[in-house]
Amino acid sequence: MNCNYAFDDCSILNMCSVEIPAPFRDIFKADRLYSPNFIKLNDFSNYLKSNKNIPYRFIPSNFEKNSIRVAKELLAKKSINPLMVRGLNSKIIDYLNEFSEKVKQDFQTIQKSDNITNLKHLFTKSEQKLTREGNIPEDDDLKIMKGYEEFCCLGKKLLISMDEHFWGYKDLIFKELGIIIIPEWDCDKCIFSK
Repeated sequence: MNCNYAFDDCSILNMCSVEIPAPFRDIFKADRLYSPNFIKLNDFSNYLKSNKNIPYRFIPSNFEKNSIRVAKELLAKKSINPLMVRGLNSKIIDYLNEFSEKVKQDFQTIQKSDNITNLKHLFTKSEQKLTREGNIPEDDDLKIMKGYEEFCCLGKKLLISMDEHFWGYKDLIFKELGIIIIPEWDCDKCIFSK
């Protein structure tokens, strides 16, 4: 069965590892920063490439906004006083910007759709209690869902995301839109389920 794999911006950014410049390595006790799902996401990405299955991303993208959030999260996880690493934030952002240029080459694109009125109504009437703030998917999440639903392709549509607005509603999204949601921490299971 043919499968199409799309990733939201945050999961794509979680494929990036950031090299820590030498002067900061003692502070971080590491030479690289990366997300907890980095290895699984990269193994899965390499698996897709080796099978000539080019992944998709959504445009327009929130890559810049999300890259700043990811940089802050990577620094926060190490519980380091921001004053101790002044200047490192901009280096991380520069590295993430370089990574985003690579992403443009490695991923095909799917256009987000602004036609989300009915979808917003569907989620409002099917509201579920999520652990995060805001139970209803944000407009950008709905634009991703609708864009993927409208995207013309053969085979199954799978979306890899760490966003609870996707995996928290995975049954509804599959039933109504035909999109299979894979939480990013389970993406490696797609390799072994073939």
